[in-house]
Amino acid sequence: MIALLCGALQVRRSWNVSRWSEATLLWIAFWVMGLGGLSGFAMHIAFGQFIAEQIDWPNSPFQN
Repeated sequence: MIALLCGALQVRRSWNVSRWSEATLLWIAFWVMGLGGLSGFAMHIAFGQFIAEQIDWPNSPFQN
């Protein structure tokens, strides 16, 4: 997540029209993978048993 954020900030500082695709893909990666991963992590930690039931997966000790 930190690497995605640093990369996105670097591209944003040196942005020009020829690098629009790189900037767009970096921001998409930041929002989808970075924040999506953090929200998934938080849900598994806070609601581990419920999430395990929802995805038909046995509850594991790291979620308790």
